Amino acid sequence: MPDHQQTCGGTIALMLPHGRAAYAPCMAEIEVRVIPRARRDEIGDERGGRLLIRLTEPPVDGAANAALCRLVARRAGVPARRVTIVRGQTSRDKGVRVEGLTAAELRASMTSGRG
Repeated sequence: MPDHQQTCGGTIALMLPHGRAAYAPCMAEIEVRVIPRARRDEIGDERGGRLLIRLTEPPVDGAANAALCRLVARRAGVPARRVTIVRGQTSRDKGVRVEGLTAAELRASMTSGRG
């Protein structure tokens, strides 16, 4: 069984048997609930284990999903291409994956300086 070491400047080093290492991108996921057509884009409190995110974009033609990815990327300090919606494309409840951060780093970036 590989030993996991967090070295997240973007990768995780997996120490394999016989002293070999494999590298994979650091990834973390966060569960969110999106409220589209809000007055402003903001990250609110946690409700039911999900972070409440208000977006000005309507849920039409993927506009709210794109706005969600941009907001999460901006707050997490990563490029938007590193943020993807992995669950709930057409739902208010979504799973969002961010590459380049550990789960603790992602959670801290989403909850610090809300708004």
